[in-house]
Amino acid sequence: MMKAYPEYKDSGIEWLGQIPRGWKTRRLKYLCNLETGNRDTQDANPDGEYDFFVRAQKVEKIDSYTHECEAVLTAGDGVGVGKVFHYTTDKFSFHQRVYMMNKFKEVEGRYFYYYLSTLFARVALDGGAKSTVDSLRMPVFNNFTFTYPSIGEQQSILKFLDSEIRKINSLVHEKESFIKLLQEKRQALISHAVTKGLDDNVTMKPSGVDWIGDIPEHWDCSFIKRFCMKITDGAHISPDTENGIHHFISIRDIKNDRIDFQNSLLTSEENYNYLIKTGCKPEDGDVLFSKDGTIGKSVVVPEGKDFVVASSLIIMKVDKKRLVPEFLDFLCKSNPVQEQVNNFVRGAALKRLSITNILKIFGCFPPFDEQKEIVSTLKNKLSKLDSLIKETRSSIKLLKEHRTALISAAVTGKIDVREEV
Repeated sequence: MMKAYPEYKDSGIEWLGQIPRGWKTRRLKYLCNLETGNRDTQDANPDGEYDFFVRAQKVEKIDSYTHECEAVLTAGDGVGVGKVFHYTTDKFSFHQRVYMMNKFKEVEGRYFYYYLSTLFARVALDGGAKSTVDSLRMPVFNNFTFTYPSIGEQQSILKFLDSEIRKINSLVHEKESFIKLLQEKRQALISHAVTKGLDDNVTMKPSGVDWIGDIPEHWDCSFIKRFCMKITDGAHISPDTENGIHHFISIRDIKNDRIDFQNSLLTSEENYNYLIKTGCKPEDGDVLFSKDGTIGKSVVVPEGKDFVVASSLIIMKVDKKRLVPEFLDFLCKSNPVQEQVNNFVRGAALKRLSITNILKIFGCFPPFDEQKEIVSTLKNKLSKLDSLIKETRSSIKLLKEHRTALISAAVTGKIDVREEV
């Protein structure tokens, strides 16, 4: 367990509390130069030579640079406010709504970066602005309080943090790689089960479709539409959300193979009734398939839920005498179907899949009872994988929280790391 400093004093700042004796407190404006960029998003070039810092975590590229220095950059507006921070010592340009800090005085640039990226959102924005901050005003930024020791002590803190963060990041990377492997295994299980079945010794035959390959001899390979009563899409109008009481579901509400009703839009009674008449209300056991933006996500409509859907979702009304809805859902998630879908996708800025092309998608169809057996087996196997993925994600979250807490404690003097270096 890390020890505290021998002596502390009152910082005079409520959120900062006690700081080590000998440490200073200053406003940001006294520690660096602060300015905004002069470039726009359209200036980006994926093949550019220099880093281009925009309001997102991803660093773009650009053909020319405006600065070559040690700098810390952060989003000035949008969803990245208080969340997106970058540190650089290279040649770069930055967006007109990005703040750049350089020419540091009394503080090391990386110490400044650690301090700002860890504490700014939790302190300056908590309670002082809504959680989805639209913009970061320069006076708020300029007056943010820093506490810091001598340059020599800052360097000791940086050595400690660099070492500890490297260890934590390595663990996070390992766990993220493990999740990727689990997800690949999950996808492989689904794809194999809905195209080859559960019996590895069954006699196979050519499906007649290159991306499907051989299928069990007693299975059919056919258009998905032939096992559906109807295939249509949702509303091509914007929902009336005034006095909304009925769920209006779009692609953004399909999460982790479920429909997120809790955070969905609500539409009015009149609008809801109109959308029912125009065929935009799914029924129990229908399969929804996304066709706009994020393409290829699917989910089975749960029992007892009344809602209408947007045009971004296709409604597949399953012939339940011939096809188990959950089997169709797994089939839609399989690699062979996803590959067919990708071949039909059109559009650059907003990708789209037409219903006409959905009608051209092939699938593999075992007898009805075998479908049920495959669904049951898959659910059991995937449940174990999903639990492991969930546990691993939780451990990643804890590691990241520990990383943030460690940085915060070190740069505010709550722990003395000088002997740890």
